[in-house]
Amino acid sequence: MKRKVLIISILITAIFIMFSISKVFAISNEQEEYTLKYNILDENKRTVEVVGIETHNHYYENINVEIPKNTEIDGKEYTITKIGENAFGACSGLKNVGIPNKVKEIANGAFRGCSSLEKIEIPNGITSIEESTFSGCNNLTNLTIPDSIISIGDYAFYGCSSLKNINIPQTTTKIGNYAFKMCSGLEQI
Repeated sequence: MKRKVLIISILITAIFIMFSISKVFAISNEQEEYTLKYNILDENKRTVEVVGIETHNHYYENINVEIPKNTEIDGKEYTITKIGENAFGACSGLKNVGIPNKVKEIANGAFRGCSSLEKIEIPNGITSIEESTFSGCNNLTNLTIPDSIISIGDYAFYGCSSLKNINIPQTTTKIGNYAFKMCSGLEQI
């Protein structure tokens, strides 16, 4: 019994510490259509990652997101360098996403399950498409992978059934397991 109480106390303390260290900041776009949520990665370098989205469109339809190069938090300007794990995951109304060149990393599952996503341009400078990044994006039709991509993770495009054309650069040296499985519309690689 004492051991269970000790374990529960440790877990509660760990959760409290985790939430007190990581602060999430929410900033609306100019049109007030959505709010992007950010987590500070490095206070000294003033870098942040996008960790989520909250839409103001109650129907979650036809959402076009333009991720800015920079954002202001508490009067300081931060550069957006990463799209975090599952940041847009299951945002079924997300239609198009613009990603600035300053973003250097798109984490696992960042766009997983975005079933309405039609268009996304991956900026040059990103070196890998992580595991399940675009899995379940069944309306994604065309995608150009920049020359900077060295690896494509497992299940990266799994279930992208509308994907017709994909250009994989010669610089890509690793394609993970099932990266293009269930891409039934794929006509050209």
